[in-house]
Formats: sequence, C-alpha cells, structure tokens
Amino acid sequence: MGLISRIMLWTPGARRRPPKPTPPAVLRELGVNCELRIDVGPPAASLAAWVIEPTSAAPRGVIVMLHGIHDNKRRFLHAAKPLAAAGYRVVLVDLRSHGDSTGGLLTFGVRDACDLKQLADQLESRGLLNAPLGAFGTSYGGAAAMQWAACDDRLAAVISVCAFTRLHDVVPLYVRRLAPVVHRLWSDASIGREIERAAGRAGFDAAACDNVAAAQHTDAALLVIHGREDRKVPISHAQRIHAAARGSARLMLIDNHGHDSIIRDSDALLTDACRDWFDIHLTNAAEPAGRESHAAVQSV
Repeated sequence: MGLISRIMLWTPGARRRPPKPTPPAVLRELGVNCELRIDVGPPAASLAAWVIEPTSAAPRGVIVMLHGIHDNKRRFLHAAKPLAAAGYRVVLVDLRSHGDSTGGLLTFGVRDACDLKQLADQLESRGLLNAPLGAFGTSYGGAAAMQWAACDDRLAAVISVCAFTRLHDVVPLYVRRLAPVVHRLWSDASIGREIERAAGRAGFDAAACDNVAAAQHTDAALLVIHGREDRKVPISHAQRIHAAARGSARLMLIDNHGHDSIIRDSDALLTDACRDWFDIHLTNAAEPAGRESHAAVQSV
C-alpha cells in the first residue's frame, strides 16, 4: 500500500471480529443503559453502540454521537450525560473500523453514511427511534453525519464540528503535515491521482466524499462549529459548508481553539451548543433571545 493510501485508509486496531459483549456491571459503571451490535453493509461490518437513556420517562429526541478518525465512542461519554439529563436518548457509535466495530478500510463518510442509515433502521425496529432524530459528529464523524443526513431524511438536525469540505481538499493538507518531502516532490495532480487510487482500493468514489454537496442536499438544520486556530482543517472549510447549507444553518467560530483542542477541551461549550441546537430543531423549543437560526455566524 502506498504512502498516501496508508495516510487515507489505515486505522490502528481495526477488528476482524466483534469483541465479547461488555459486562453489565461495566456498562452500569459507565452510565450506559444498553449495548447494541448492528450488522451493516455491504461490505459486511458490525457496528458497536451504547445507548444512554434520558432521565425523563420518554425521550424528547434521539441524538447519535460520532467520533473522529482513530477514536471511539468513549470520547463522548461525558458530553452525552448532560444531554440525557436534558431528556434525550443518546446513542454513541463506533464507526466501522473503529473501536469495537469491525470493517475494512476508511471511506471518510461515504460508506459510513449507509451504515448509519442502517443503524437508524435498526433503532426504529427496536422501538428506540420514537422521537425526532439528530446527529453530532467531530471531524471524520462530522463528515459522516452530514453525508448521512444527505441520504436519510429522518435526520432533523445535525451538528458538525471541525469537518472538512471534500476528500480532495483535505488529504493534501495531511500529506503536507505528515509527509512534507512527498508534498514538495509531488504535484497537486499527482496527489489527486493517488487519492483516486486509494479510494478505488477501498471501494468507494473519492468524489462522493463531498460535505459541501451533502449540506446542499439535506433539509436538516445544520450547526457548523470550527476553531479559529485550526491548522489541520482551515476555517475556510467550515465557511464553505455553512454557505452551501440549504436549510436552517449557523456557523459557530470558537476563539483560541484548534482542531484537536476543540474536541479535547470544550466539552461544556459543545454540550451547551448541542443542547440549544437540538432543543430548537428537534423539540421546537423557542430559540434563545438574541440568536438567529438561519445563516447566522456566531463567535465564541
């Protein structure tokens, strides 16, 4: 496998077989009500998910939370609990080839969108999708959330944090950062051809990984959050995604945060933003005074 293919497609610790179920005592200690195993595909994979039930009798909404690349569902355990306390059923998912899920090579949301649509089907069949549906994702997970919304009109609201515009836009940035010699020696056209080869090896169309197009093809209310100091995925990506949104949309720009720190250090802020957005667009609550829901840009 070539260097660019490895940068794009490789994920550490990808599982061939699902692990044993988590012991009930461990789930209780984590505050998780139940563990799900969802078969998806093609190609065949098995997704692991945790469900955290609301403290109220019936959920106001269902929120699926999606981690970034090379991460897992544990990332959002702390952020999920205030949402459950606010009345939401929260579903934490390991995307394919991450955490306790199985699967092959990465597709940056293209195949994940189909997986997540099948996940929603299973939630519905199990009586767990009995309230409006929303999604929250960071980086890779934010891309997956937007691409899922573009193919599944059950999603009423999406929050995407520090996601990229297109695969062809973001991979050269990672090549420049991880393999600067290659970036200096190869032309943009050469890198583009390698992206196409890598995507072909993984069985997906690189051009289909387009979050600008996804924003244009969903009616879900879209909150785009991005750190002003993001060097991995420049702020222009968030601005282009927000500008493309055809439905209700807001761009929230967070001062003094980069790509990693906005995920690592901003749980309280992201939880508040998440709860506000879903309160408005899943439960039809009145919007807080002084905020506009359509095409507004907010700095924090």
